[in-house]
Amino acid sequence: MNAASSARIPITDEVLKLSVGIRLEAGVDEAQIRALIDQFASELCRGEQPQDIVGFLTVEDVPQDRRAEFLQAVDGLASVGRVNVRRLLSVVDVWPSRVR
Repeated sequence: MNAASSARIPITDEVLKLSVGIRLEAGVDEAQIRALIDQFASELCRGEQPQDIVGFLTVEDVPQDRRAEFLQAVDGLASVGRVNVRRLLSVVDVWPSRVR
C-alpha cells in the first residue's frame, strides 16, 4: 500500500481511542492529551459549546483530515515519569491451592 492510497483510508474513532489509551498506559498525563484534543478538534465543535457549560472534547471531535497529524502528535507525547506497570500474576495468584 502506498502513501497516496493510505491517505484515503479513514482513521476511525476506535483507532484514536486505542492510541490515546496506549499513551495513558505509558504514563502520559491526561492533561497533555486533553490539550492535544482541544488543539486538533474542529472549529465547529468548539463553537457549538455554550460558554456557561464546561465540557471536554473527545477524539471523535478531531476531524478526519487532521487525524493522521493528531496520531503523530499523540505518539510524540512523553510520559511524566509515572508508568502504570502491571504486575504479572504468579502461580499463587492463579492457583493458590497448588502452592504450599
